[in-house]
Amino acid sequence: MTASACSISCCDTDSALLTTIASSAATDYLTSHKPTALAAAQAGVEGYTATLAWGSGFFVVGAVIAALLIPNRALEPSEGEPVMAH
Repeated sequence: MTASACSISCCDTDSALLTTIASSAATDYLTSHKPTALAAAQAGVEGYTATLAWGSGFFVVGAVIAALLIPNRALEPSEGEPVMAH
């Protein structure tokens, strides 16, 4: 699988997951309220709000993992490698 195919596949998976979260939140809202036009509009807002919250959570988790895995200091020069001065 090429890098572009992997990134497309990951985007499709993420979109499907967030769409499922949004539709679940909207469905939960609609089942707990009287079916009116206002309730339908509010269900859409609830779906977007849930998706934003979960997406933000995924972003924060990714940022924490990146902060832990990416070294935050300069690498030591290898043996025989010239040291560049600034």
